[in-house]
Amino acid sequence: MRWRKHKLPAATIDPTNAARVTPWTRWQTRTQINTIAFAPDGQTLVAGSWDRTNRFNDGSVRLWRVADGTLLRSLIDRVTPVESLVFLPDGQTVVLGTRDGTVDLWRISDGALIDSFMTHESGLTSLALAPDGQTLASVGYEVMVRLWRLPNHTSLRAFQSGLTGLMSVAFAPDGQTLAAASGGIDQTVRLWQLSDSTLHQSLKHHTSFV
Repeated sequence: MRWRKHKLPAATIDPTNAARVTPWTRWQTRTQINTIAFAPDGQTLVAGSWDRTNRFNDGSVRLWRVADGTLLRSLIDRVTPVESLVFLPDGQTVVLGTRDGTVDLWRISDGALIDSFMTHESGLTSLALAPDGQTLASVGYEVMVRLWRLPNHTSLRAFQSGLTGLMSVAFAPDGQTLAAASGGIDQTVRLWQLSDSTLHQSLKHHTSFV
């Protein structure tokens, strides 16, 4: 991976229009960045990518210090693209999901691999961490939604979504409702009550990929 950093003026926000933000730095890369996440303290940014210039479709993870744009660590170079990233509440562990269905837990202080497990054999597309900081949801190209207990990746539950090609998953703030979106022909978002995995609502107003 080849990175080029461009320093720009410090970020400023117009108080009359908070949507107007001037970026303070940017990185240019020949790879496709698939996913980014802030650490809980907001001081570290992590990005997962896909190197399409490499015939092996390598993935990689990089961490930067937000204050000055310093590259802190290159955690991993995967042989498959990184699709999704979440931080655990301690801010010291990053969870990454890759296209081959693997989920890895990495300690950012020393770049050590803590755990690795398979989630979706058909491939993983998205991860979400519940507000409790321990329950991880994963979806992939299959119809199953899977729930895991971290950090020991205990399988909690798996249920049929009724959708194909799941592309995104998210928890409600109360941790009791889970939403998943299909990127396939369904073009649907569905919500489930996690207490009994019952379908709560189905939203189908999209005319293209979700």
